[in-house]
Amino acid sequence: MDLLKKSLFAFAALLCLGPGSWAETGAEVGWGAYLAGDHKKALELARPAAEAGDYKAQQLLGYLYATGDQVPKDEAKARMWLTKCAAQAKKLAAQGDVTGEQVLGWLYTHGFGGLKQDYAQALKWQRKAADQGGMWAQWELGALYQNGQGVKQDYVEAAKLYRASAEQGNPYAQSALGSFYQLGQGVKLDYDEALKWYRLAADQGFGDAEQAVGWFYQAGWGVKQDSTEGLKWARKSAARGNQWGQRLLGLFYQNGWAVKQDYAEAVKWLRKSAEQGNYYAQNELAGIYYNGTGLKQDYAEAAKWYRKSAEQGNADAQWMLGYLHQNGWGVEKNLGEAFKWYKKSSDQGNQWGQNGAATCYFWGWGVKTDDAEAARLWQLALDQGNAYAPNGLGYLYRVGRAGFPKDSAKALQFFRTGYERGDLVHSPGNLGGMYENGEGVTQDYVQAYRWYLISAAHEGPVRDALERLKALMTKEQVAEAQKLAAAAQPQPAAPEKKLASDVDEPGFRLKEDPQGFAVVVGIEKYKDLPQADFAERDAEAVRANLLALGYPERNVLLLKGSNATISGLRKYLDEWLPRNVTQGGTVFFYFSGHGAPDPKTGEAYLVPWDGDARFLKSTAYPVRKLYASLGALPAAKIWVALDSCFSGAGGRSVLAKGARPLVTKVEGTLPPKGKLVLLAAASGDEITGTLESEGHGLFTYYLLRGMGDAAKAGGAQLDARRLYDYLKPKVQDAARRQNRDQTPVLAGAPQERRP
Repeated sequence: MDLLKKSLFAFAALLCLGPGSWAETGAEVGWGAYLAGDHKKALELARPAAEAGDYKAQQLLGYLYATGDQVPKDEAKARMWLTKCAAQAKKLAAQGDVTGEQVLGWLYTHGFGGLKQDYAQALKWQRKAADQGGMWAQWELGALYQNGQGVKQDYVEAAKLYRASAEQGNPYAQSALGSFYQLGQGVKLDYDEALKWYRLAADQGFGDAEQAVGWFYQAGWGVKQDSTEGLKWARKSAARGNQWGQRLLGLFYQNGWAVKQDYAEAVKWLRKSAEQGNYYAQNELAGIYYNGTGLKQDYAEAAKWYRKSAEQGNADAQWMLGYLHQNGWGVEKNLGEAFKWYKKSSDQGNQWGQNGAATCYFWGWGVKTDDAEAARLWQLALDQGNAYAPNGLGYLYRVGRAGFPKDSAKALQFFRTGYERGDLVHSPGNLGGMYENGEGVTQDYVQAYRWYLISAAHEGPVRDALERLKALMTKEQVAEAQKLAAAAQPQPAAPEKKLASDVDEPGFRLKEDPQGFAVVVGIEKYKDLPQADFAERDAEAVRANLLALGYPERNVLLLKGSNATISGLRKYLDEWLPRNVTQGGTVFFYFSGHGAPDPKTGEAYLVPWDGDARFLKSTAYPVRKLYASLGALPAAKIWVALDSCFSGAGGRSVLAKGARPLVTKVEGTLPPKGKLVLLAAASGDEITGTLESEGHGLFTYYLLRGMGDAAKAGGAQLDARRLYDYLKPKVQDAARRQNRDQTPVLAGAPQERRP
């Protein structure tokens, strides 16, 4: 719901909940009908009061005529009634009347009643009303600070004003405050607080808040996941005509959450939301028509809703509208229009928009050819994981263009990347062409035929190539190529042995500590490095145990696999923790994956998913920096647990290809003295190991066993020295049984508070 409509709803509630002196006036009953959704009746009831001079009824009439919602739109009448309203509001505001001040501020905010839009005046009058305790003015003033209208955008000040209004029972402010806690704007991100304020607003029948509560239950944010409860709140919101509630209810039916999957019902509710202008619902409704999921495929209907969403700035809808124009599906084929919408989407950072715009720049579709811009956009899409961008870059190097000399090796690399990411259309076809012609590889008809087969179902020219090659090959060669192509197709995965350990599901639960924060990292399958067995299971188990120890779910960040990039580590260690950790709190950092030493300096690094052992300074996170960043936090206690090693000799450690293994001194990976306590898996010249029977790293398994035993024994405090004394001999003994040495390390104060 936009700010204008929200503010009108708020004013309506003010009249309906306000002093008895307004009881049974035309303004009140008119606003009551408006709140109930009957705008025609509202117009009828308010008109006599407006004609009698009631400025609150005049405001309602003016707004109804201005919007034309259920009543004929009439700008002249809207201007007349709002001008009359403004005249009275000015007089009352000058006398210090709170409602008059609030209404005058609203008129200045939107430029109604013959008043020029003037945020400075809006701020002035809303502040006057807010200073008198006017909860609606506090809410509107908060919105001005939130949006930076007439004042520098200030989420902290907006949150203060919303809170002042919310504590007086204003459901609009309660919902706004819930949103701030949900997003971490002006306050710390806190799903529990967000849900609390949303519930207060929802209990007053505020539709926006009701759908928010529905989302929280469906997603399990700050509450146990419960689709049935989420559905209940979605129905409440949708029944009020709330566009967000209607959209959410449509998604419940589309996905079969707590109800039988029903696309007819999904379309019904998404359409209701879309017709109110919800651009998310418009995009989702378009997607159903585009895919023909549960109903007849209809590109024209898809294009209609994609356009409505795209015109409101939805980047996903923009690139899809461009794609429809590129192919002439449901709309006239128009490459100029295709480029226009791709570009709009691309400018918002959408990877598919970037790929589409790059393609237009490369081929000159609707825009002048620009290889440099095409390459730039393809690279941006590639960095976001786009499956088709590698083919574009590969083709650029395959054919060779100005500024991009022909480079078959690079082309082959990009085409293989595209195929590995899921491009089964263009990249395999280009690989087939390179093997057929011997571009950068030895000419090989079998391999060419194999790659063409993989792409044959998608492109006519590739099918022609198959016929051409078949005439040049023996039956045996064709059979071999077919066998290779079949082997390349995705095969049903064999059932994996389900691993289970006694540390996976903690048998204890301690009281929640809202000041506890944790970052848990586990990387098993690296982008370009050997696998670190069980690292992600380690991280999942550590997270489960931290939650049981009292860390709030909202404060425990889990980074696994490809999400644990160098940018991710920097973002959460260097920004997220400093922004959220408070004085006296507790921080726990855990890392399971590869460590690496710098062969020249011996400095230790944590290697993220996209790390490169050859370029540690730019692609890995220095352990010394980790200690410095965590040590600078205002927390009272900081725990670091590392199930990695830094010798470069194996285990959970790597070394650049061609470099000699380096034995580092353990002191080189220890933190300086202070509040930080370190528990590391192995000494500097050792490698780490795993317990296959438990599906965990050896160190992590006994670390969690020790923490769990202490918690089950009733220990609200965990002694680091005792924990170390427990796990050290067990790790050493288990490692010896594997015919190697592994000695955990403890550094920091000998006794620390529980993690």
